[in-house]
Amino acid sequence: MLLVYSTQTLKEALDSELEFTTGGNSSWFPQTSTYYFDGDAAESGGISDDESTWIKTSVKGPGIISFYWRVDSEAGDYLSFYIDGVLRARISGNTSWEQKIYEVGPGLHELKWVYAKDFAGSYGEDCGWIDRVEFVSLAEKEISIGVLVDLSGPLTTYGMDIKNALEIAKEDINNYFAEKDLPYRVELYVEETKADPKITLDKVQMLYGKGINLIVGPMGSGEVKNIKEFVTANKIVMISPSSTALPEIIGFTKPEEKKYIFRFVGTDDLQTDAIAGELRDLGIKAVVITYIGNAWGKGLYECIKPKLEKAGIEIKDAIEYPDPPPADFSSYIATMESDVNELLKEYSQAEVAIVAFSFEEVANIIAQTSDESVLFNVLWIGCDGAAKSGKILEVCDKAKRVGIYSTLFESKGEAFEELRAKYKERGFGEPYQFAMNAYDAAWVIALAYVEVVEEKGSYDADAMAEKIPEVTEDYSKGVYGVEPVTGYITLNEWNDRASGDYAIYYVTDCSWDTAGIWRSAVNKVEWVKKPTVPSPMPTPTPTSTPIPIPTPVPTPVPIVQKVVRDLPSMVQPSQEFNVTLTFKELYLGSYAREVFPIEFSFVEAYYDPNIVNVTVFRNQITITPLEAAGEIPASYKVVYRLRAPITEGTYTFTAYWENLFTGESGSIGGIKSITVTELTKEKIKQQIIGLILEYIGAPPEERQLIRQQIVQLILQYISS
Repeated sequence: MLLVYSTQTLKEALDSELEFTTGGNSSWFPQTSTYYFDGDAAESGGISDDESTWIKTSVKGPGIISFYWRVDSEAGDYLSFYIDGVLRARISGNTSWEQKIYEVGPGLHELKWVYAKDFAGSYGEDCGWIDRVEFVSLAEKEISIGVLVDLSGPLTTYGMDIKNALEIAKEDINNYFAEKDLPYRVELYVEETKADPKITLDKVQMLYGKGINLIVGPMGSGEVKNIKEFVTANKIVMISPSSTALPEIIGFTKPEEKKYIFRFVGTDDLQTDAIAGELRDLGIKAVVITYIGNAWGKGLYECIKPKLEKAGIEIKDAIEYPDPPPADFSSYIATMESDVNELLKEYSQAEVAIVAFSFEEVANIIAQTSDESVLFNVLWIGCDGAAKSGKILEVCDKAKRVGIYSTLFESKGEAFEELRAKYKERGFGEPYQFAMNAYDAAWVIALAYVEVVEEKGSYDADAMAEKIPEVTEDYSKGVYGVEPVTGYITLNEWNDRASGDYAIYYVTDCSWDTAGIWRSAVNKVEWVKKPTVPSPMPTPTPTSTPIPIPTPVPTPVPIVQKVVRDLPSMVQPSQEFNVTLTFKELYLGSYAREVFPIEFSFVEAYYDPNIVNVTVFRNQITITPLEAAGEIPASYKVVYRLRAPITEGTYTFTAYWENLFTGESGSIGGIKSITVTELTKEKIKQQIIGLILEYIGAPPEERQLIRQQIVQLILQYISS
C-alpha cells in the first residue's frame, strides 16, 4: 500500500479542537491514505516487537469524548484507549472503522491512545488509526460580561439603575439557559468609571487583561470616544445603553470602523429633533445654551445649532464649561444671567429659554443660582443627561420653578411590565430607559455568544460582531421565547438604534412627572402638561382674603408637613449612603418654626424612595415603608432619637439604626444641630403672613392643615 503523508498537523488530521502530543518508540503522524472523515487521519508510527507508540490529549470535564478508530495487526498486537491511565477499550486484528463514546467526569483528564506490539510476529499494515476526535463539554461555559458604569460621578442615578437592571438580566438569562438545558451562564464584572474617559480606558484594559471581551457600557459618549481605538484593535464587542453622540462626533468616519461598537439608544440627531420640536411647540424665539465640554455635550450643541437656525430660533450664546464639571459655577451663571437680561429687552419671558446639555451637575448650577435670579423667570429645557435625575430633586424647590423639561429616549415593549414588577420586588423603584436598554443589551450579548460558540465551536469576535444585528432582530421578533423590554430594536448601518420616541419629563413637587412625548414619526409633541412661564418669587404681602377661624384647639404639638427630598433610588445590604432629608416642621407654643436639614447615613436592605411614612413625636423620628406597598417587610424601620427634648437653645441629633429582623442596632451619627428660639409677637406675626401666602398657593388637600396652623398662631398672637 502506498502511504501518503499529510502536511497537516495532528489536530487537523483528527478534525479536533484539542491539542495533541505523541511519543513512545515512534510518533503518530497525519496521513491521507486511510481515513474515516474529511480525507485524513492520524496513524501510529512504525515500531518493532515489544515496542509501542502513543498519542494523547487532555480535557476538562464533565463532558463526552468520541472518536473513530481501526487497526490492522496480528492477534497479539493492540490499539488501546486509556482515560487517566485506566484501560477503557482495545482492538486487534483487521477491523473496520468504529466509533467509541465515553463520558468524562468533572476535572482535568488525560486521554491516551497506544498501539503496542507483542514479543514477535507481524501482520497486515501493522498499525492503528484514529480520526474525528471530538470532546463536548457538559460544564457550564461562563459568558463573562464587563459592565462599565458611573456609580459616584455625574451619572450616578443612571449608573446605579443600569447595575440593578443587569443583575436582574443575569438572573433571567441564567434561568433561561437552565430551562433550555444550555450549558452556559452569565457572570457580570462591574467596574466604576465615574463617567471619566481616562478611568474608563483603564477599566477596559483591565477587563481585557482578565480575558473579558464583551461589555455593556460605557455610559457617556466621551467614554466611548476614548476607548474606541483599544476596543477596535482588540475586537472587544460592546453595547452602550446610553451613549448618544453622533458617530462622527466620537471619531468614526464610516460604518465599518464601528464594527464592534453598538448602541441601543437613539443618537443625538434624533434627540435634537425632539428638543427643537419642543422649543418650536412652546413658541420659543431665543435661547441661551450651556453644555458640558465633552464629546457628548459638544455633539448635542453642534447637532441642534442648524436645526434651531432653520426653525428661526436665535442662539444668543453657547456657554461651555469643562469636563469634569467645576465646583463653582458662579462665572457661568453670571454669563447666563447677562445673556437672558439682554434677550428680555427684545423678547417676552415666554419666548426665552435656557437649554442645558448637562448631566446631573445641572443640579449644582440650579443650587448656586440665587432665588432672585432672572434665570428663574424663563423655562429651562434639559436632555437625557438630566431627565429623572435624583440629584435635581435634591434642589426641587428651585428646579420646579423652571421645570427642567428634559427629553429621554423612551421605548417600552410588552416585557416591560415583568421587569417593572421585578424592580418593585427588590425595592428598586421604577427602571429608567437606560437601564432597560442595558437589560436588552445583556440578553443580545448572551444569545449571540451562544450561537457563535455553537456554530463555530469556540468564540470568534468577528463572528460575534456579525451575529449581534441578526440576534437583535430575532430577539425583537420573540424568536427565542423572550422579548425586549424596550420594544422592537432596529439597528442602522452604524450599529445604532434607528428610531424611537422621546418622553419629556419635568420637576414638580419634588418628583419627575410626564409633560408629554415627542413622536418621531410625525415630529410632534403630544403634551400632557404644557409648560407655562415661570412666576417670579412672590413678595410676602398679607392678603385681604378672609380666613375663617374655627373653634380653638387644645395645646399645640409639632406637626410635620412633608418630606421634601426622596431617599436614594436603591440601598443594597452593606452599602452606605450619605443622605440629606429636609423636614418642614411647625413648632407652636413656645417653639420657633424652623426648616432644617438632617444629614444621616444608613445600612440596610432595599428602600423605595417614593413610598415612605415619616412621623415625628417630641424626641423621636421614625421612618418606615408603607405596609401596603410590600416593598420590604414592614417590621424594618430606622429610628432617629434626639439627645435632648426640644426647648429653647441649640441641640445636636444622634441617629440610630435598628434592624428588627436580627435585633441589631447602632449609632449612625453625622447629625446637624438645630437652634430653637422662643417666639416673640413679631415672629408670630411673620409666621402668620408666611402661612397665609402658603395657603394661597397650596392645593386643596393641604389647605385644611395650613388653616389650622394659622388659627393656632392667631390665638397665640392674641394671648401673648
